[in-house]
Amino acid sequence: MFTKNNIEKLSNLLGIKKKNVTLFTKRLQNWIRTNGDELPSIIKGINVILQDIKIKEQQEKKINLEGIKHKAIITYAKEIIDLANKGFGSRKIANYIATKHKIKVGYATIYNFLKQNKHLITDKNN
Repeated sequence: MFTKNNIEKLSNLLGIKKKNVTLFTKRLQNWIRTNGDELPSIIKGINVILQDIKIKEQQEKKINLEGIKHKAIITYAKEIIDLANKGFGSRKIANYIATKHKIKVGYATIYNFLKQNKHLITDKNN
């Protein structure tokens, strides 16, 4: 439907993720069909759709602590996610927490936590 360049431009213009651009266009097309193609209707539709998509993106960003029992993971969850976004692996994060906070956490525990919250890890290739 769109080229990668068009999707990137539209994503930046609307302030939404690239994967939601096609969702946006399909919903806008449906909005125009049901509410008419007059300018005020289109503008209202754009606002409604963008609000829905931004709420959905906010919900996706919540840290999932379901099934996590290790108190250090729960306490330092945001810091672990931030370190992973900086390119740290699970072993390096485990060493960092052991050094900085004096708490031993297995790297497999951190790996499983990051795997469970992969939606929060920014993709360098995106």
